[in-house]
Amino acid sequence: MPPCLALSSRCARLPPAPYTRSSWVPPSTSSSTMSQCGSSRPGGGALSSGLSSLPMILGLSIGMLLAGQSSQYVNYVSRYMIISIIVASGSSGLLLTWTPHTSKAAWVWKIGLSGLGQRLDWQQPFSISQIILPKKDLPIGTTLMSGCKLSGGAMFLSVSSSVFLSHLVSNIQAIGRDLNTRAVLAAGATNLASAVPAALLPDVQEAYNHAVRHVFIVSVALSCLAAITAAVVE
Repeated sequence: MPPCLALSSRCARLPPAPYTRSSWVPPSTSSSTMSQCGSSRPGGGALSSGLSSLPMILGLSIGMLLAGQSSQYVNYVSRYMIISIIVASGSSGLLLTWTPHTSKAAWVWKIGLSGLGQRLDWQQPFSISQIILPKKDLPIGTTLMSGCKLSGGAMFLSVSSSVFLSHLVSNIQAIGRDLNTRAVLAAGATNLASAVPAALLPDVQEAYNHAVRHVFIVSVALSCLAAITAAVVE
């Protein structure tokens, strides 16, 4: 059950001490958690972590392709935004149902659907700026759009990382039984099996899963908030 690319590369090798929905919401909040769970699940590792991101990447590519090719037949960019919000929030909510033992057939389509929803309206802010702004203001407008999207992804990647870490630490500490929290965090998701006693491994994997679910709650919330921006677009 691979649930979040950039976050996983950091969290999977975290030291002992310290981004679907719409074009306004960073995909990194959920896309990075995918490979994190791919590493921590039974038999997971670096390869499993990378493969876990493929359905999301495929969904992102298809979503942007569909929006780009169909835009010549659709006169209202707000339709893409509304559809994107519905698909992204719904698929992010479905990701909350994952467990450490969820089958591949059950999670692949959810990840792909999440990526599809995230990218359907990725280019719509640029289309809006080209329609509304006069030519002399167009460079400034498109630059601001790009800056907001990039800064939003960077900001919420940090937020999701903080949410994940805070819940993971508290969940591991709640297990107790002389489990070394610092050693577990230092090992990261990839080397989890070697750092945790076999008897406690299911509990630690569930702790990871519980922490990841809170990251997806952030993704659901941001997807729903994006409805505010879509509502003001003609």
